[in-house]
Amino acid sequence: MAKMLLTGISSPNLLVIPTMPRFLALITIAIAVVCSNHASAVDPQASDHTALLSFKSCVWGNLSDWGSPKMCNWSGVTCDSRGRVIYLLLSNSNLTGVISPAIGNLSALRRLDLQSNQLSGSIPPELGMLSQLEELNLNINLLNGPIPEALGLLKSIAYLSMYGNNLTGSIPEAAVCNCSSLTHINLRTNSLTGEIPFSARCRLPYIKKIILYENRLVGAIPSSISNFTSLDWVLLQSNFLGGELPSQMFNTMPSLKYLYLSNNNFSSDGGNTNLEPFLASLVNCTSLEELGVDSNSIGGKIPPMFGNLSTNLTKIYLYDNKITGAIPHAIGNLPLLTDLCLEDNMLEGPIPSEIFQPRWLTRLVLANNQINGEIPKSIGLAQHLNIIHMSYNGLQGTIPGTLSNLTKLGYLVLDHNQLSGAIPPGLSCNMILDLSYNKLTGQIPTGVAGLSSLQLYLNLSNNLLEGPLPLEFGNMDKIQALDLSANKLSGAIPAQIKGCAGVEYVNLSRNFLQGTLPPSIGALPSSLHVLDVSFNRLTGMIPQSLQASPVLWFANFSYNNFTGEVSSEGAFANLTGDSFLGNPGLCGSMLRMVSCRGKHGHLLYIAIIVVVAIAAGLLAMVCIVDHDLMNSRLRLTPPSIQLSHFRKGPDNAEDMDRSTGVSSMAGQRSPSKSCTRTRSAAR
Repeated sequence: MAKMLLTGISSPNLLVIPTMPRFLALITIAIAVVCSNHASAVDPQASDHTALLSFKSCVWGNLSDWGSPKMCNWSGVTCDSRGRVIYLLLSNSNLTGVISPAIGNLSALRRLDLQSNQLSGSIPPELGMLSQLEELNLNINLLNGPIPEALGLLKSIAYLSMYGNNLTGSIPEAAVCNCSSLTHINLRTNSLTGEIPFSARCRLPYIKKIILYENRLVGAIPSSISNFTSLDWVLLQSNFLGGELPSQMFNTMPSLKYLYLSNNNFSSDGGNTNLEPFLASLVNCTSLEELGVDSNSIGGKIPPMFGNLSTNLTKIYLYDNKITGAIPHAIGNLPLLTDLCLEDNMLEGPIPSEIFQPRWLTRLVLANNQINGEIPKSIGLAQHLNIIHMSYNGLQGTIPGTLSNLTKLGYLVLDHNQLSGAIPPGLSCNMILDLSYNKLTGQIPTGVAGLSSLQLYLNLSNNLLEGPLPLEFGNMDKIQALDLSANKLSGAIPAQIKGCAGVEYVNLSRNFLQGTLPPSIGALPSSLHVLDVSFNRLTGMIPQSLQASPVLWFANFSYNNFTGEVSSEGAFANLTGDSFLGNPGLCGSMLRMVSCRGKHGHLLYIAIIVVVAIAAGLLAMVCIVDHDLMNSRLRLTPPSIQLSHFRKGPDNAEDMDRSTGVSSMAGQRSPSKSCTRTRSAAR
C-alpha cells in the first residue's frame, strides 16, 4: 500500500511535491495509511469507534449521545452494512475546539461535513489519509493556517469546500491538481495569497466550479483554465488579479453560466482601449447567464456585437470602470436580461429605446455617467422594472408619464440631472423616490404625496416646485425621510404630518412656508431624529413636545419669525444658538441667544419710558386747555369782578399758582422732545 501511494506521488500524471520536508510528510502519511489499514483489518469498527472518541475529546458541542455502545446511532454518524463509518455529518452542531488528527483513521469515510461550527486551529494533514473521501466540507469555521498539501492524496474527492475561514498562505498546486476527480472547489472568503495554482500540468477533466473570490490572490488567470471545458462557474472576484482580460480562454466553455472577474485589476486589450476581444470570446458561451467585470477600471467601448452574447444572459455588471461611448442598441437583443448595471463609467449619448425591450428587465442602473437626451417613453414597456437609477447625468426634458405604468417600481432615482416640467401624477414607488436637483416645476401631485407604500424616503429638494404641501403627506406612515427643501413651496405645514409615524428625517427648509409649526408635530418625537424648517416664514412658538423628544438630535429653526422662550434642556441640549438664529422674538438659555430675563427687563424699561412720555404729553395738553379756558373766563368777566377776584387772598394765590404751574410745565417739556428721547432710549 505504501509503495502504491509513493509511486502514485511520483507518477508523471501527478504533480511532484518539490521540497524534501513536504515529501517526507507525505511518506509519514502514507505509512500511517498502511498502519491504519492493518489495524482496521483486525477490527475496523473498533478503529472507527476509537477515532470518533478521539474526535469528541477535542471538541465541545451537541454530541451528548456520543458514548453509547452503538456508534452508528450517534448524532451525525452513518454506517454502511458492515458497520463502518461512511458519513460524519455534523454541520451546525455548535462545535468548538479543534479537528483531531485521529479523524484520519476513519478509512471508509466518504463524506465529512463540519460546516457552520466554531472549530479553530489548523486543518490536520492526516485528512489526506481518507482515501475513500468524496466530500470535504469545512465551511464557515474559525480555521487558520495553510491548506495541507497532503489533501492531494484524496484521489476520490469530488467536492472540496473550505470557504469562510481564515486560511492563509498559497493554494498548494498538489492539493488540487492531484485530485483528478474534483468537480467543485470552493475556497472563497479566506486570506489566501499567491497565484491561482493551475499550471499546464494540471488536469481536472470533471471540474465544474472554481470559486476563489474574496481572497488576496495575485497574478493573471492561468491559461490552462481553458482546458477545463466542463466549467460552469468561474468566480474570481474581489482579489488582486491583473493583466489583460483573456481573449482566448472562455470560448471553449459552452457550459459556462457564471463568470465573475469583478473588483480586480484587469485591463482591456490594446492598452486598456478595446473590450471587443474579451467580449467576443464569450459568444461561444451559449449558456452564460451572469457576467461581472465591474470595478476594474477597464477602458474601451461596448461594441455592437454585445447583443450577440448568450440569449440566456440575465445579469450584466460593468459598472465602476472607464468605459466610454454610447450604450449599444443591440442590448435589446438579450431577451432574458434582468439586471443591467453600467454606472460609474464615462458613457455618453442618449439612452437607446431598445434597452427596454427585454420584458424581464428588473434593474437598470446608469448613474454617474455623461448620458444626455430624454428618458425614452418606451421605459413604460418594462413592466417588471424595480430599480431605475439614472442620477448624475445630463438628462433633459420631462419625466415621461409612461413611468406610471410601472407598478412594481421600488426605486426611482433621477437626481442631479436637468429634468424639467411637472412631476407625473401617477408615479408609484414603494422604497425610494428621488427627483432632487433638477428643474421640476408645478405643484407636488397629491398622488405622489400620498404614497402610503413608500418605505425609505421621498426627496424632491432643490427644484422649482410651488404651491401648498398636500394634506396627503399624512398617508406616508412608513416613510423614514422626507426632503422638500429649496423649492418655492408656500402655505402652512399641514397638521396631517403626524400621520408620518415612522419618519426620522424631515427637511422643509428654504421655502416660503407660513403659519405655525403644527402641534401635531409633537406626535413624531418617538421617531424624529432630524428636523429642519429654517429659512421660511413660520411664526408662533416652537412646540415643547419637540424638546421632550428622546431621539431628536438635530433641529434647525433659524431665520423664521418664531417667538417665545427656548430652554437648553431635553433634546435641545444638543443644539446651539445657531439653530435659532434670525428669530428676534426668541429668547432663552441657549448659547449665543438673548436671555429672556434681560430681554423682558429691557422691554419693561422701554415700556415705562413710553408710558411716562405719553402721560406727560397728555398732562401738558390738559393744562394748556385749562389755561386757555381761564383766560377766556377772565376776558368775559366785568372789570369790577376781575379786580375783586384778584383781591381774594387764598383764592387768588391758588389761581396764580395753577396758572403759573401750567405755564411752566408747558415751557419745560414739549411732547415732541419727549417722543424723541423715548425713541433714543428704545434704541
